Amino acid sequence: MCAGLVHRGWRLLSDELTLVDPQSGEIVPLVRPISLKNASIDVLRRFAPLAVFGRVVHETTKGSVCHVRPPPESVAAQYQLARPAWVVVPKYVRGAATSLEPLSRARGFMKLVENTFNYHVHGGAGFATLASVIDQCSCFDFEYGDLEDAARVFAELASHSA
Repeated sequence: MCAGLVHRGWRLLSDELTLVDPQSGEIVPLVRPISLKNASIDVLRRFAPLAVFGRVVHETTKGSVCHVRPPPESVAAQYQLARPAWVVVPKYVRGAATSLEPLSRARGFMKLVENTFNYHVHGGAGFATLASVIDQCSCFDFEYGDLEDAARVFAELASHSA
């Protein structure tokens, strides 16, 4: 989903992890090639035919894998911090209808904690940083089975947030 969205004009901040500046609560971009595996490779080729793909390596422990070059606009903006607006918990389900449902800030906070590999290292500062992120965000559960629908939902969400 991340690779698809950045090839539809969204800014790439990161595809696998997020660095948050504890003082400002802003996201520090980690612009780098985006990892794809298995069926997502062909899905993105159809969705973003102008994307630049690396060589596909087959028969790895994760199946077929490759990397996609980040768009030039994301590379140009790699030193600009970003203020978070949403916490979205995505879930791809083959054939599922696209669904964006509000998530309480408390549940959004817990989802961040569950997905933060170093939360325990930061103690109170980690809690305060994630709380500051949640305080400025709307939180959502997001289920999708079609990348085109996912892009449409995010475009609508952005137009309502502007």
